[in-house]
Amino acid sequence: MKKSLIFLAVLSLLLVGCATKPVYITHYIVNGEEYLVQNEGQFANPGTPKEYLTDRQEFIGWSLDGQLITDWRVQPLGDVNVYAEIKNVNYIDLYINGKPYKAISETELAKMKAAPAIPTSEEISSMFKKEELENFSEGYSFKDNTFIGWTVNGTNEFFEDWDKPLTKSIKLNAIYKPIVFYYVNNVLWKQQFVSDFGNPGTPENTDLYNGYEFAGWVNYDDYGPYENWNVKPEILRFDALLSLTSTDSAILNSSSIELDSRTREYSVLGPVTISDTCQIVNGQIKTTGVGYKDILAEAKKLYPATDKVIDIIVDYETKELDVDYSALQSGVVSKPSAKRFVYQTASYTGLAIDIK
Repeated sequence: MKKSLIFLAVLSLLLVGCATKPVYITHYIVNGEEYLVQNEGQFANPGTPKEYLTDRQEFIGWSLDGQLITDWRVQPLGDVNVYAEIKNVNYIDLYINGKPYKAISETELAKMKAAPAIPTSEEISSMFKKEELENFSEGYSFKDNTFIGWTVNGTNEFFEDWDKPLTKSIKLNAIYKPIVFYYVNNVLWKQQFVSDFGNPGTPENTDLYNGYEFAGWVNYDDYGPYENWNVKPEILRFDALLSLTSTDSAILNSSSIELDSRTREYSVLGPVTISDTCQIVNGQIKTTGVGYKDILAEAKKLYPATDKVIDIIVDYETKELDVDYSALQSGVVSKPSAKRFVYQTASYTGLAIDIK
């Protein structure tokens, strides 16, 4: 009996000792699911649960009781759960004409601190079919369109916060618009959206070459002054048509001459005509020009008694001798090739008079 009591006492001590032994079991939980279990002696950082992450998620670490574990040398006491901390990464998704172009993460954006580079022609060409490039925006081809910026999807608001932290994912759409360019002396003078197309007005004299005056706007597929401003042009470049003036240019710009108040009568000697043929290059008239003094000199050859030439009119004739579009370059502004020979002849006709 005495031995039995001693045995029971020893057994009780053993059982109590077993019941009080520390428990080390660590459960790793990812998205509510058990990912891994580590028993005593197995404790170590299990790494990144890549198979649970999407391409727009970032693994932060493992947390216990809301705190990230940084010391992996000692296993937590007890039967505990450790949770994967996963962050959804914000992105800017860029679209061009409804097609995905590029995605920029908030981390990449923080490094950029500026808007991304404008999509290149090569990138656009690889994204779209030929027929899509030919009708890219507002009925114009890609080469006739200009990149304007990125707008927030569903709005007309341009995104400008490229240097600020990204707090949510957003979608941005590229805005391309066809633009009409107006050049004076081969220098860009003004530009306007095709949607706002109309006569841009007259350049200041200070914008012109000395000795020239503005005679209208020339479009590449119409070598006379453009008149139908209600019709959108096919080629989106205009050049100022310049005509050479002289000290007597006012006479050439009027249908008749005002004779000196002291002039009482005159006689008409006959008509006189002088012509000037010039080549149109890059929309510009390349000419030596004709002035009033030239017309007067011609009249004196025909009628030595000529004092003045009146009622001067100008007639223009344009001839295209050869056209070669092979050298047209893709881009914002199309330029004619050197093989495109277009000439304009201006004929000045007036009446030679002898003042009595």
